[in-house]
Amino acid sequence: MALLLFGIMILVHEFGHFITAKKAGIRVDEFAIGFGPSIIKWKRRETQYSLKLLPVGGYVKLGGEDEDTFDGTGFNEKPIWKRMLVLFAGAFMNLLSAFVVAVLLVCLTPALASNTVAQFDMEQSLPEESGLRVGDEIVKVNGQTIHIASDLPVALLADDDGVVDMQVRRNGQVVLLEGVSFRTQGEGVEREVFLDLKFQRAAKTPITVLRHSFFRCVSITKSIWNSLLDLAQGKIGVEALSGVVGTTQAMGQIIRAGLEPMLMIFIFISINLGIFNLLPIPALDGGRIVFLIVEAIRGKPVKREIEGIVNAIGFVLLIALMVFVTYHDVLRIFAK
Repeated sequence: MALLLFGIMILVHEFGHFITAKKAGIRVDEFAIGFGPSIIKWKRRETQYSLKLLPVGGYVKLGGEDEDTFDGTGFNEKPIWKRMLVLFAGAFMNLLSAFVVAVLLVCLTPALASNTVAQFDMEQSLPEESGLRVGDEIVKVNGQTIHIASDLPVALLADDDGVVDMQVRRNGQVVLLEGVSFRTQGEGVEREVFLDLKFQRAAKTPITVLRHSFFRCVSITKSIWNSLLDLAQGKIGVEALSGVVGTTQAMGQIIRAGLEPMLMIFIFISINLGIFNLLPIPALDGGRIVFLIVEAIRGKPVKREIEGIVNAIGFVLLIALMVFVTYHDVLRIFAK
């Protein structure tokens, strides 16, 4: 089931490239899910469709992508903005599918939480002792806007010590609370923040469902981005990353926990795929978009040989990273 869900995410991503290329008048030579030998393949018009043996990744091969074409249907012949749309479309479809599933998840949720404090869970609650009150609507934490309840833990995890400055709306007035404390435990990716409070329910209407769905996706995007920044700054090590093996195992465990956790992991990984593919890394869509930006600035494309070498180096480094991460996934599994 976990591999099926992962395959659906990849299918959605590649379909974004596929349908946008078709609409842009670009010839699609092959649409493949997975890598390795083909298990099933068939051809319709100019496009070969195939399902590969290894259900990891996938690709859409476009005419004029790796060679120059001159019949008007090649990727290389289209305006830069059309090529950018094709490259961006895969990530966009991942993000769109995450939002659609988020809407379903919010619809299944019995009650929606607002950003207004309803009660504190402990007699000696740190945030209450720091000045937070029942009825306070949390507006900002360390300058980050709080739209819904799930924004709060993301903002707190972005802080180093669990002590933050808050803006709250109290009796119609915006009040600044400095040094509001929350209990924390652990470090790095293991770090947890305990809220010690509950939020008031929000009315469940079509507008609030769409609003909560959107901001849930935004919260997840922020948490992923914060993790990438921590990785870049050395706050967490590469060994903390999880690859296909670890992700599939985690997905399997979550899927067995029920429908709602399964939908949540689908949203999280779909957004992760969308963001990761847009990073300016050679061999990824983001890296290829960078080459198009350079082409737009220079007024002519980068030599195909140079782009090929850069992408090849990027691909080798990505494979090496996958091997490294998979190795640590396996170690973690056998250590349990």
